[in-house]
Amino acid sequence: MKTVHLRDTSLACIDQGEGDPVIFVHGSLGSFQDFAPQVDFFSRTHRTIAYSRRFHPPNPAPGPADSYSLSEQSGDLAEIIQSLVIGPSTVVASSLGAYVSLICAVRHPHLFSRLILGEPPILVLLEKTLEGRAARGEFDTKVIGPARRAFEEGDEEGGVRAFFNGVAGNKLTFDQLALAARGKLLAAGPALHLELLSDPSEYMPELTDDQIRSVHVPVLLLNGQQSPRVFRLITDQLEQLLSDTYRVLVPSAGHSMQLDNSEFYNAVVREFLATE
Repeated sequence: MKTVHLRDTSLACIDQGEGDPVIFVHGSLGSFQDFAPQVDFFSRTHRTIAYSRRFHPPNPAPGPADSYSLSEQSGDLAEIIQSLVIGPSTVVASSLGAYVSLICAVRHPHLFSRLILGEPPILVLLEKTLEGRAARGEFDTKVIGPARRAFEEGDEEGGVRAFFNGVAGNKLTFDQLALAARGKLLAAGPALHLELLSDPSEYMPELTDDQIRSVHVPVLLLNGQQSPRVFRLITDQLEQLLSDTYRVLVPSAGHSMQLDNSEFYNAVVREFLATE
């Protein structure tokens, strides 16, 4: 593990291997450890960088004056590419990290050579269809609402539990996880707390259709077979808007597909990296 120093913070990261750079960006309730199987696999052939986003372990937890801003975090990603790589990079991202990465690709297209997006929660895209609006309403009622209320009431574990159970999409609930796995999720609880209680315009800034269409690098879109359907519906919209896409369903996997079926995930990403 090393530390990368940015304009106003320092972030923990793993940087190993040689070759074309591949940068991994984790989602909510996560850290760079979410991509441990990928760092091990791709560092044999590529320079691999996996970092923990602002406020996520082992970085300092948020303070009372902090806000959770995806715009700010997209700036962090741009700085990491500019300071560690100094050139166009492949970015592989999961969940909210995929949202961060897409914002960064819109604002700094020269920093990207390829983009792999695993189920970014761009909820505004659900408003385009009747099915999407219904799915968003259900997701807000059953997942975001209960998690937010738990955090508002000071129940940190309850907030993590409600969010994980609603998003993971695999067969294990929070209470069925091994103690160490639950501990990792709870360590990221303060970041999720801040995330869900931040101003929505900061937390999830709008990406317009035209902004998404402006991304012209090859994009691999991934869905987990067992993920909640809101993510499939969002990916449907991204597939229509982006000009150069490939789409793959990761079998026997939920939202954390890079961990649930890492062998298949790694093979698909490796094949995508090899395409001209």
